[in-house]
Amino acid sequence: MTGPRYTPWITGTAVAVVVALLAGGVLSGLFVAVMAVNRWLGLFLLALGTAGAVPVLSAYRLRPVARWFCAGFAGAIAIAWLGAVVALSSGLV
Repeated sequence: MTGPRYTPWITGTAVAVVVALLAGGVLSGLFVAVMAVNRWLGLFLLALGTAGAVPVLSAYRLRPVARWFCAGFAGAIAIAWLGAVVALSSGLV
């Protein structure tokens, strides 16, 4: 019998942070660019992307390695929504 499995918290957290920053920056930039054309289209696409990511994130969140990527992408979605709210409230778009 083997002992309990080791959970790489430091490495996993680093992966989640890097994924969140990279994907959040890409999503925010993409949706701010789309919102410059039409703000409702940008919000609709952001909501559609969020709704499409939910089943994938919930399916993979229990797998040992993929859960860190899921946590990072969930953070990226939060960053993208925050960027959209800031862009709308500051009058950027």
